[in-house]
Amino acid sequence: MIINSRMRACFGVKTQQLISRVFRHPVHPSAAVGWRLAQSRLLSAGESKPRPSMLKHLTFKIKATGPITVAEYMREVLTNPVTGYYVRNNMLGPDGDFITSPEISQIFGEVRRKEIQINRK
Repeated sequence: MIINSRMRACFGVKTQQLISRVFRHPVHPSAAVGWRLAQSRLLSAGESKPRPSMLKHLTFKIKATGPITVAEYMREVLTNPVTGYYVRNNMLGPDGDFITSPEISQIFGEVRRKEIQINRK
């Protein structure tokens, strides 16, 4: 993860220290895996740099109010009016994050029908 020098200077800490402070989980060490995954979600698909506005927003929020819950984190990254996941226009379809079964092919429906028939017997 890349954090620019202005941000490091603002907080007076090294990059790795800042990241560990922002994504430290206060409850259980095994939850750190989830936080590392959440941290990686700050990177858009195909990008090598974090979305600066979301990273900055979360960093300042945590610095100002202290640790946030997973629910607060998810609410921010999903529904933030500027950079939230649900604000993006490319969620669905071949170029989006996922494809629904009708977009894949008719084969999916046929396989599913056969599975239901087998399970009913």
